[in-house]
Amino acid sequence: MIVSAKDLLQALQVNPTKPVNHQTLSSVEDLEQVVSYSMLHCAAMERTFINADSFYNIVHVATALSHKVKTKLTPFFFFVITIITSCILL
Repeated sequence: MIVSAKDLLQALQVNPTKPVNHQTLSSVEDLEQVVSYSMLHCAAMERTFINADSFYNIVHVATALSHKVKTKLTPFFFFVITIITSCILL
C-alpha cells in the first residue's frame, strides 16, 4: 500500500517535531521524526517498527487513506507499508 506521508501524518494527528534519524520506530512520533529527517535530507529510508500496537494503528489509518487515493499522487514523499511478519519484533 502506498499513501502520502503528509496525509498519513495528518490523519494520525501528529504535530511536527524536530527531525530525528531513529534506527527503529516505536511510536507515531518516531515515524513523524523519521519522515521529517528523510524529507530534510531528500533521502529514502526503511525502518522497522518494534511496537506492534503502533504499527497496526498506522496500518489501519493508512488502509482508510489508501481507499481515498486519487489516480495521481502529487506529494513527492510517500509512506510505503509492507507487512512482513519479521518486521514486528513483538
